[in-house]
This record gives sequence, C-alpha cells and structure tokens, in this order.
Amino acid sequence: MEYFIYFKGIINRNCSAVGLKMHRRLILIILLAGFLPASVYSGWSEDIRLTTRGCEDHPQILARNDTIHVAWQHYISAQVSYIRSLDGGGVWGMTEDLVAIGHLGAGPDLSLSLENVLVTWSDNDTISPNPFPNVGYVISQGGSNWSSPAYVFPHRFPGLEDLASTIYGDSIYVAYVADDRDSTGYFPVRFSYSENLGQFWSEAATIGHCPQFNNNLRMAKCGGSIYVFWSGNPIPPVGHPEIIGVVSHDGGQSWTDEIQLSSEDYHSSQRTCITCDSVSGKVAVGWMEAGYPGDLHLRITTDGGYSWGDILQATSHHMVASPSMVIISDTIWAVWSDRDPSHGWHNCEIAFSQSTDRGLTWDPYQRLTFADGWSYSPWISYDNGKLHIVWWDNSRPPHLGNEIYYKRYTPDPTAIIENRAVLLEDFSLTAHPNPFNSSCVITVSDLDIRFVEVYDIGGRRVESLPVSHGQAVWKPMNHSSGIYFTSAKGRDNKAAVKLLYLK
Repeated sequence: MEYFIYFKGIINRNCSAVGLKMHRRLILIILLAGFLPASVYSGWSEDIRLTTRGCEDHPQILARNDTIHVAWQHYISAQVSYIRSLDGGGVWGMTEDLVAIGHLGAGPDLSLSLENVLVTWSDNDTISPNPFPNVGYVISQGGSNWSSPAYVFPHRFPGLEDLASTIYGDSIYVAYVADDRDSTGYFPVRFSYSENLGQFWSEAATIGHCPQFNNNLRMAKCGGSIYVFWSGNPIPPVGHPEIIGVVSHDGGQSWTDEIQLSSEDYHSSQRTCITCDSVSGKVAVGWMEAGYPGDLHLRITTDGGYSWGDILQATSHHMVASPSMVIISDTIWAVWSDRDPSHGWHNCEIAFSQSTDRGLTWDPYQRLTFADGWSYSPWISYDNGKLHIVWWDNSRPPHLGNEIYYKRYTPDPTAIIENRAVLLEDFSLTAHPNPFNSSCVITVSDLDIRFVEVYDIGGRRVESLPVSHGQAVWKPMNHSSGIYFTSAKGRDNKAAVKLLYLK
C-alpha cells in the first residue's frame, strides 16, 4: 500500500484525469510483479509476531510432524522462554518460562529426539548460600509438561563462555567453553553426557582448546558421530579466529584432533552454524567469513566426519551476518541477517537462498523482511515439505524493543506428504573405511536398530553385529577377502551397503 500511495502521488502531478484509471491498473501490475515483499509472491507467509514483552533475542526453532518448537532468551529478566504451535505454525500457544525462580538463564539451546524436547541454558543461581553458574536444562514430551529445571554439574562450576547441546534417544550431550584457562594456558572446550535423560552425568572431559573463544559453539548428533564446532583462535594463534571443531565416533568416549574447516588467511571466520540430515547422514558446517558482516561459507561431510569436502561459498556481496542452514539430501536452505546497502546501513533484514546441488551453486538471495530497523539472528528448520524461520526484530510497533517473529514457506503442497514418509521411515546406513583391510565401522542413523547383519556374496549371513551409539564394528578375522553386504531393518524399511574386504 505504501508503494501505491507513492506512485499515485506522481500520477496526480503528471497525468491527466482521463488516463488515471489506466495508470493505476498499470501500477498495480508492476506492484504485483516486482514491488511487493517476497513473502507475498514466493510462497512465504506473512510475518507473525510471537512475543509482546520486548527485550527478546537468541531464538531457535525446530519443527517435527507439524509441531513447531521455539525457545529464546528474555535478556532483561534473564529468563529462557518457550512457545509451540501444533498445526505447522498457524496457531501458537502461550509463552512458558523455563528457568527456576531465583535463577538467571541465558544462551538457550533447543534440540529434539523422537518426542523428547530438550532446552539447555547457561544458569546462575542467585539465592543459594554459595551461588555458582551451571548448565541448566528441562525436558518435555512434545513440548508440554516440562520437567523441573535440573543442572548438569553438582559441584562448583567455573563458568562458561558458551554452550551447545543435543538429545538423541535417552542420551543428552552437552559441550561448553569454560571461562577459565587450564594448565595449557588456553580456554578448554569440555564435554559431558548422560545416557538416561539426565539422571546421571559423566565427568566433564576436555575435547579441545582455544587461546581465545570468539562465538557460536554448535553441536550436532548425526548417525554415529557427534560434531562440536566453534569460532576461536587456533593453536598456535594466528591472529584471526577460525572455525575449529572435533568429532566423536563412539558416543563421546573419544574425540578426533581439532579440525580447522576455514582457510587460514587474514579473514576472520565467525558465527558458526551446523545442520544434519539424519536420513542421508550429511552434515554441513557454515560460517561467516571476510569481515563483519561477510559471506556465507560452508563445508560438508558425507562419511560421518572422517573427511570434509572443499570450502563452498554461498554469497559474494559481503553483507552476511548470523547465518543458519538446513540440509536435506542435496538441498541446502540458508537464512541470515543481511546488511545490503539498498536496505540502509542501519537496517539489517532477513535474507534467504538455496542450493539444490549440495552447495555448489546458489540461487540469488531473497529479502524476506521489510522492517524499518534491525531484523537479526534468524534460525531455520525443515519439516514435512515446509521451511520455518524465527528471528528478532526491534523496529515494529509498539516499539518495546526486540520481539520474536516467525514465518514459514511451503514450496509445494504435494511435498508435505512425500517428505513426511522420508523423515519418519527412512534411515541411513554407511560404512567407513570401505574398502578396508582390518576393520570397518558401520553407522546407522536409526537409534532403535540394535543389530546389523553381514552377508557374503552368496547371501549367507556371516555376522550379526550389535549396534552401540549408532555404530557397529566388523573385524572379519576368519573370513576371506571379497565382497560382502551389511544390512539393517528399521520399522518400515531396509538398507544395505556393499563392503569390500581386502586382506
């Protein structure tokens, strides 16, 4: 409507009354073709405001089976809050606060596994005789009837710079950057886990170090591997933060050496994001590089984190900040806060792009928001053929400060049915190394699968291997070289992989 009023004024000054109707029709056609917001003509819904309190930020969103979960932080009250929709984002429930009275919460992290919903945060106890920071968390079945707030560490905790978490079946994994230097002189990255929904926790183990932590510790559990990545100075320090991470292939019992995904140059690499496709087993780690803002870069692994593809660049206009991604098969969707000069230097907007060839080429990005001020910190999720995003916005009436906004995208209604079957029934089965000469690690993404079978080329079963933490190990000491097959059966599907054993 603002565009129409503007052009109407020009017409009234420069056009005769006789031609006014014709010009108005022409203008309406132009508006519909190119001047209306992308949300109107490209499948995106209108923006929906989820909060009214002001002072909200750091939202995260996850969607499954048309239930949408959103968690975020209220930075004045130091409260972590949650809201959900049961109909794919059409109607939203009431906001629930998760942090206990007398505690302060910040930096929430949201994750899902089957029906379990986990929210963790950095917690400070302000009322106990010896107050100390901790990792707080709550668990819910589907987002209702939350457990009472619980805490990972029963002892005095030194504090943390950032945390990341994920839930996988009954197992909870937590990583954090400790806010004190250890004997190495560096900040340790620590990890703890529980195999029984938080009843008992392991001792915290050091899985990495950084001379200086920069931002965005992120974690994902995909198949049999756990991924933890962050932005920080590498060791030895080179003057610029890089994207560093570690991977565990045995449920957090052991970890790889530190992996540097970004290139070592004079550009800073910041704002880590991570996404996992539980069906294909692909994991993509993205980041912002070349200044603040910069461009979206990413790398992908298809073999459980044993190897990583080349660095891919999704944008080239140097205005990307705070990215978030989703990967499904070979398709990647990305959102970020964009500072394109055409929006105004003091006006960040949410932008979107996609790649259908595993990040090699990208569509021209779209602007998704059209606010007066800052639209920032977007988070994206995929479910049943739909994309869902949240972000905070500080510029709309009643101008109380940051509010959380939501919108969804439905590219094709038929995709809803097709993708529901893929997400609920399929699973991935991979083997590494393959070919192999001593042992082979078989990874299955379905947590309910307890055994994988190995058959020879004649179809005779030669092994039945137990699965632990999504992995089974085959050491064919008494078998001859040749071709074998490993298979697993899920609830409604089977998967098989050819193995080549070379002595």
